[in-house]
Amino acid sequence: MTETKKKEDAEGQEAAQASITTLKPVPDEAPPKPEADHAGKAGSVWKTVVGAAVKVAEASGEMVKSSAEKVGDLSARAAHLAKLKLEVRNLRHDLEKLYRETGEKLWRLHTEKALEGLTAPFEEDLEKIEGTVRDIEAREAEMDD
Repeated sequence: MTETKKKEDAEGQEAAQASITTLKPVPDEAPPKPEADHAGKAGSVWKTVVGAAVKVAEASGEMVKSSAEKVGDLSARAAHLAKLKLEVRNLRHDLEKLYRETGEKLWRLHTEKALEGLTAPFEEDLEKIEGTVRDIEAREAEMDD
């Protein structure tokens, strides 16, 4: 028997003895049985454990939900950036094509002598193009031999 239980029993006996000597009725409440005391404590501990588990589960659920939202946001942002990068690449390709077509028109007008007086800003570039064209023609002629 534990010290606490012994003390409760002693107090109960003293109360009964005092009731007899003072002619007071004995209280109806009997001291708790050891099994009931342990069952009550076990139930209390169980409720505490279950309550804590529920709180952990709720917090975990919120963390998973928050993480999923963040991943979704990041995925959407990544997809948007990829789309923008593709659009920029396509626009740069279009711009290069426009530059090439403009250069080809300018070259054609130069070879047709249709740009008299207007070629001064392009003289150096036109000379480089003419030199490159001559080099290509020479190598192609060499391949044909």
